Amino acid sequence: MKACRDPIRGNGRFPRNPIESAWKFVSISGPDECWPWIGGVHIKGYGVFYSDSKNLKAHRIIYQLSFGQIPDGKLIMHKCNNKLCCNPKHLQIGTDLENQAHAGITQVRRTNTSGRTGVQKKGNGWRARTTVNRKSIILYQGPSFEEACKARDLWDAYRLTEILT
Repeated sequence: MKACRDPIRGNGRFPRNPIESAWKFVSISGPDECWPWIGGVHIKGYGVFYSDSKNLKAHRIIYQLSFGQIPDGKLIMHKCNNKLCCNPKHLQIGTDLENQAHAGITQVRRTNTSGRTGVQKKGNGWRARTTVNRKSIILYQGPSFEEACKARDLWDAYRLTEILT
């Protein structure tokens, strides 16, 4: 098997076949938690994997390794709305229209490196926050990324209910 220079670390060698090396860039934790991609990150917030002179989206590689080929015209959606998540339980096939509808329902706007709007790394833990009437409100502060995301999801669901009623 051919090997190439590792573009993420800048030294060493790794197999060109993503099947053999993609999992080493996934931080695997509990079976229902997000498993963040710890390799390269695209400017749009998705994990990227370099193989055969191409940047590939990490969640698509992990989906294919777990479930097989992705049908033409389909994309891989994140049920958890975390662009860096590679937990196969959080990935599903969908269309662009379905993905846009899902993002619209959950009101996801990602603006930071955690992959979630309103969820930031704070010291050794995580903080979920929002802004109401120009005042910052902390929804969660603690050690768990998952709990911070849940707090933000609850807030988004509450706000969506207010908007729809």
